[in-house]
Amino acid sequence: MSARSRRTLSRFGLKSRIKDGGAAAADAEDASLDAAPSSADFGLEIGRGVDRLFAGGLYSPEELSGVRLPHAFRHGGGIDLIENGAACGIRTRTASESTSLDALIYAFHANEHGRAHANDRLRLAADAVLGGRRTRISVMHKRSECAVTLRRLDDPIDVPVWRAVALTLARRAGIETLDFTIRSAMGTAALLTDRFDRTIDSTTKLRTAPLLTLSAEALLPVKPLGRGFAAPRPGRLPYLALADILNRTGASPKTDLPAMWRRMAFSVMLGAKPKTSDWQFARTSLDALGWRLLPMHSISILPRDWATGSGATLDGRTPLETPEACIAYARYFAISMGEAKTAIFEMRRALADWERVALDFGADPREIDLMASVFEEG
Repeated sequence: MSARSRRTLSRFGLKSRIKDGGAAAADAEDASLDAAPSSADFGLEIGRGVDRLFAGGLYSPEELSGVRLPHAFRHGGGIDLIENGAACGIRTRTASESTSLDALIYAFHANEHGRAHANDRLRLAADAVLGGRRTRISVMHKRSECAVTLRRLDDPIDVPVWRAVALTLARRAGIETLDFTIRSAMGTAALLTDRFDRTIDSTTKLRTAPLLTLSAEALLPVKPLGRGFAAPRPGRLPYLALADILNRTGASPKTDLPAMWRRMAFSVMLGAKPKTSDWQFARTSLDALGWRLLPMHSISILPRDWATGSGATLDGRTPLETPEACIAYARYFAISMGEAKTAIFEMRRALADWERVALDFGADPREIDLMASVFEEG
């Protein structure tokens, strides 16, 4: 790794080192950081030495595509990786939503069915700049780079539609979200959401400039475990630990902590399954003293009868089953009890119109019946 890369990483309190064997990256599913292809794989050591290797069959090749095939200028996370004086990775322009979305959707579903031709696979590889099981494709929509969410074969509901419904209701409840839109193409819905790791380019005025981001998984404290580290228990996201990220290393905790509490209460109200990839933090030259919480860009919901419990907890053990349970801890998030109760009321008022919002997005009436438990039982 060149001196330029080391300077880029160290400027934000990160370290770099070479790992032998296996694709390596911090938080590969979120693609907050991408490893570069070379004779020796790069590993990124975050903060106090958190080093996660995603090898050994834990992730499928599709999930690791954003790590194994980074893009020189379009990869996730906003960190430059330089080898021999040149940016590592594929050098392709961002596909246009207006001209390429149909072809990308066709290639995506052909690949799911195992019938993708070489051209389809190359098209996906060129635009799969984000890691993760679901959202990997990035396209240019109007003046912003957007992440595309599509329905997978094994999805029990139309995930893009219901994610758009939840984000719309979150906005109405006073929660900041990234801009998004629904497109209908090839007989399916596609959710286009502004990439959380991009900001406005001062030269082009397009929302394409890389923004240094890390997910909650990379920033949550870890406990020593032999020679490795113990990550947060899967499906048990500790919200108090999320608050500690901002209390400990936040650039503006008085602003971001109340916003975090609102998102926590809203997610609990919907019974949403908490994922560390849904909580992204950014650091810019203006936020040199710490991390800022990024707006909501994703939320995972299923009918309550199908869910195995939201997995939302305060400390990794104590479950959060109702939004009222969040009120008792409001002061830890720099929000008063009165403000918390008002916020819960506003959220319930926003959810009252969920069915109309779902119809506006073209939700299937049968799915509306299934999803009633999500919006009416919280």
